[in-house]
Order: sequence, then C-alpha cells, then structure tokens
Amino acid sequence: ARRMKESITKYKTIRYKKVDLKGEKTLYDYIKEVVIDNSSNYHKVKNRQQSVSNESDDFIFINHVSEYKNMIYGELVIVEIDKSQQYIDLDDEASEYKISSLSTSQIASINNENAEEFKKEFVDSVLYFGVIKNHMAIIQSRTLTARTLESYLDWLLGEASEAMADDYAVILKDTPNLEIEQKLNSTPAKTLVMSTDIDSELNQDSTETASASYTLSDKVVQVFKAMLNDDLSTMRLEDDLEDANLKMKIEMTYDRKTSASGQRVIDSVAASLRHSDDYKIYLTDGSSITADQMKLSGTISMQIIKGNVYQTGLKSQIHTWLIDNVDFSE
Repeated sequence: ARRMKESITKYKTIRYKKVDLKGEKTLYDYIKEVVIDNSSNYHKVKNRQQSVSNESDDFIFINHVSEYKNMIYGELVIVEIDKSQQYIDLDDEASEYKISSLSTSQIASINNENAEEFKKEFVDSVLYFGVIKNHMAIIQSRTLTARTLESYLDWLLGEASEAMADDYAVILKDTPNLEIEQKLNSTPAKTLVMSTDIDSELNQDSTETASASYTLSDKVVQVFKAMLNDDLSTMRLEDDLEDANLKMKIEMTYDRKTSASGQRVIDSVAASLRHSDDYKIYLTDGSSITADQMKLSGTISMQIIKGNVYQTGLKSQIHTWLIDNVDFSE
C-alpha cells in the first residue's frame, strides 16, 4: 500500500510588491485594525467574504491572519460552492484505475455530528502573503494572483469596512530588480521576443448586434505601434476574439551589420517592455532577461507535513526573505 510521505518540500516563487498607499497609516496598520483586532466586525471570517461575481456563489476571503514578529501573515482563499472533486483509486491489480467524484455534500457529515451547523466546501486555491509596513511578499497560486489580492484588500479596507478614505486605494507595485536593470542598461539588446493575448473590444458605435464589429484592443495595438510606427486600431474584425485564445508572438532582431540607429530602436523598445508581463530580451553577450527577472522575486521552500502547509515555517521563510531583500527605510 502507498503511504503519504510525512513531509515534503515544495519550492515556490515569492514576489515583492511595494504597497502604494496614501496617508500616514500603512497596509500593516489597516489589516491589524480591520481584521486582527477582535473588536472589529471583520475579525469574524464570515464578514470578510467577497463574492466573486453576481453569476456565481463562489467567494474570496482572508482566512488565517496573524502577526509574526514585525510582519502580518495572511492566507487569501477562494471557495467554489457545490464543487465536486474527482479522485482516483490506485489499485495495482486493476487494468484501469477507477475515477470517481466526491461532492461537498457527501463529505458534509464526515467528522462532524452537527453537520447542519457547518457547511463544507472545497478550497480551490490559496495565496500566501506577508506585510511589513507598506512592503509585501506574495506567493501566488494558479487562481489567485497579486491582482486578486489588491482588489480584495481595496474592497475590504475601503468599501466594506470604510477604514480607508474613499479617495484612497491599495495599489501593489512591482519594483525593478536593480541588478538585472543595471545589466539591461549596460548591455545592448540583440533580440526581443514578446507574447501577448490578442483580444478585442466591441465597437461602441455598433447599433445592431448582428453587425457588431470589433477592433483590436489597445494592448495589441501598442505592440504593433512600437514595431511599425503605424496605427492599426481601426482594423475591423467580424467576430469577437475573446474566446479565440489567439496569442501573438513578435520577434524583433538585427543582423551583425545593424546601424547605431537600429540598435537605438531595439534598446528603446526593450526599455518600454518593462511593464509588460510576457517577454524575453536577448542581450549581445548571449544572456537573456525575462519579464519575471525584471521584477524583484525569489524562491523559498514550503514544507508540507501530512498534507498541510507547515505554517510557522512558511511565516519565518517569508519574513526572512523580506528582511533580506527590502530596504524598509523608504
């Protein structure tokens, strides 16, 4: 029989975000006041659930939150209501493993005499974060990203609890990896490869749905403009591209005989790509830089004991990484 390993280690990417927030209070102060303080209405987890959309019963919330040294540690969770999870029976004698599915209603009574009082749902995804003052480290998940956390905190601290003034917003900003940025500034770029999703926008002037037309979205047009110095925004498309899953890959390179002005074009486009999410810049010394490398990030180990994340170890790892990598005097 197979037994689950008592402890396994997974390596996770940790990303740094500078919290851009008006006023004297830091994000640390707000979370402490709104979530950790037990006199707050939002100390109870059911009050800090944010609905994903009107069409769905799924919701997002900070579940565990605690103080660790001078850092607040938290876990953002998304719950999918009434989801069923497939599982597989690994029977070594069988010619085919049996796949079954388990719904949340089937497990509602497991380990729980008062099944009516407690509802069970599958946790789809967890994002882990640590905050010191206005400095944040995030370990994203497949479903939950820094952008999700940014929107959730903006809602919780602003609209829901009204702890923040209406003209305040929680903005999580990438910070350049200084070492990589210096390298890009000192080494000429040779080739740029950029990918972007090709999507479209419904033209507002379309009166009849039947003859609706779409134009390429600004993001795509900006890439073309940078390359061709021309305006393609008027290109009409008969069908919406939203579901077409098209990806555009653009490669810009030069041969050995390029002129100084050709080099300037490549270098200036390389500089303008810094705010995009999916690109690779090949430098003349043979090395390359990806979008992720341009942002301050690292790798930490996450220990999983009997299927559960070793929380104290993770808090310590996130705290150490922040202390090692961030200048808190800013």
